[in-house]
Amino acid sequence: MRARLEIVALKVRQNVARITDFLINSLSAVKYIQAVVAEARETKRLESLNQNYRKDLLRQQMTGYVATGVPGLMLAIATTGVFLAGGQMVISGSLSLGALVAFTTYLARATGPLQTFLGLYPAYQRTKVSLARVMEIANQPIGVPRAEPGLALPENGAGEIVLEGVFFRYEENADWIIRDASFTFPGGKKIGVLGLSGVGKSTLIDLLHRHYDPHKGAIRLDGSDLKDLNLEAMRRKIAVVSQDLVLFRGSFTDNIRYGSDHATDRQVIEAAKAAQLHEHIIALPQGYDSDVGVDGRTLSAGQKQRLSIARAVLADPLILILDEATAALDAQTEEKLMAQIDNLFSRRTQIIISHRASSFRGADLILQMSHGTLSPQTNAHDQTP
Repeated sequence: MRARLEIVALKVRQNVARITDFLINSLSAVKYIQAVVAEARETKRLESLNQNYRKDLLRQQMTGYVATGVPGLMLAIATTGVFLAGGQMVISGSLSLGALVAFTTYLARATGPLQTFLGLYPAYQRTKVSLARVMEIANQPIGVPRAEPGLALPENGAGEIVLEGVFFRYEENADWIIRDASFTFPGGKKIGVLGLSGVGKSTLIDLLHRHYDPHKGAIRLDGSDLKDLNLEAMRRKIAVVSQDLVLFRGSFTDNIRYGSDHATDRQVIEAAKAAQLHEHIIALPQGYDSDVGVDGRTLSAGQKQRLSIARAVLADPLILILDEATAALDAQTEEKLMAQIDNLFSRRTQIIISHRASSFRGADLILQMSHGTLSPQTNAHDQTP
């Protein structure tokens, strides 16, 4: 029964994973599900998942009972046979009664642990399957190996980024997302990056933040290959404000200070003022101690983006990357905020990724990204494309 036990245990674990995944996704999107009146459809999906889980769980239980019950029944039959055969031998005088009692006593001592082991075996198989799934994740190769201890960044770095023949794709034999990208992002300048959706802009950001390494070529920061730099120190020097915001359950102070643990309350307030979020916070009953809710649900889209920008301002990075960071802001607020960012990061490298022309006002260089490559579009300073 060993092979059957492994199969049914694996199916049960897979069904549990499917139900958990369904609950995480559906509960986080409950407003949208209600908005499109899809409750009945999601209920049917959950019922189907539960039904499959119940069937496989019942199959696992029955298999476990068979795996333990049949051997137990055979042992009981064998013990009965011993008594029948032994009783006949005692009656015929070929075996003493004391020898029969001693034999059956030893037999009970032998079969007891065996029955206990048979009862534990199904549990062992379930544990084995669970451990195999855990080890499958734990044994995944590290995508970004760390250089220990790694090179330190220069104290007065310019923030120059150089791409040297960079190629990257997410899967083997797939098309290249980044294809032979070679360009220099000059330090201390404001660079805009234009491009249609899907041309590799977000992938480029992930490479600059070293969530992935290029398959070919190299990316250098102030002359040093990113692979040779201390990973934590390098990431602290590059702040990314993305349209995919990440907020945590807690106060405004906790969220703004996230990633800058040693910042004082005064520095948190100054960062919020720079992001034009201070007035909203102090208007709340608990001020900076107010809870932002799960995933920042108590905030508007614009307030979330301003909080993310405040977090980047507090980090005081060498390089600031804005990936559609002002998409949820109105034109007037965006203009004020971008002017404030230009003032705060006037001597830092800024990489602005946006589809809105107003975001590139005052850019030193505007790049066009197409088919995974970068090419300059204009060098006109202080001109809006």
